[in-house]
Amino acid sequence: MAEDQGIIGAMEKHKLDAMVMPTFTSFYLPAIAGLPIVTVPMGFLPANTPVSMNSKGTLINCAPGIPFGLAFVGRRWSEETLISFAYAFEQRTMVRSSRKPYIRPTFELGDQILGRGDADSASNSAERMKPREVWESSEPSYMAYPPIGLIPDVTVVPPD
Repeated sequence: MAEDQGIIGAMEKHKLDAMVMPTFTSFYLPAIAGLPIVTVPMGFLPANTPVSMNSKGTLINCAPGIPFGLAFVGRRWSEETLISFAYAFEQRTMVRSSRKPYIRPTFELGDQILGRGDADSASNSAERMKPREVWESSEPSYMAYPPIGLIPDVTVVPPD
């Protein structure tokens, strides 16, 4: 998948720095090949899109306003290049700002961690952000961070 007949082979043959593909098809091959991938928003399904469910009827596959993305896949250790491509694409298209978010956070997590929020919520957030569990093993210790149950307050914004 990543050698001569796969993604890397195609990139070498055509002298590419990255490959671009739709997000919904992009996760499988790079994961198997161990290649980096970055995804950016590319657009939203139009208002006249019919709603369709998955085969079990438990998830929406397709509906008006659902975002779809573009993925940049690169060679091993090319994350810096991929991030620069993704950033340039987002700055050029500004897709992310073309639609109001359905859910809007009521605070910035970084502000809470750094203590720039209000005093009550900052102290509560700092307390909740302490790691709760450490698993002992012969390997390095692993921590559950952020702790399970840390769900920021959100405000639901009705779609246009």
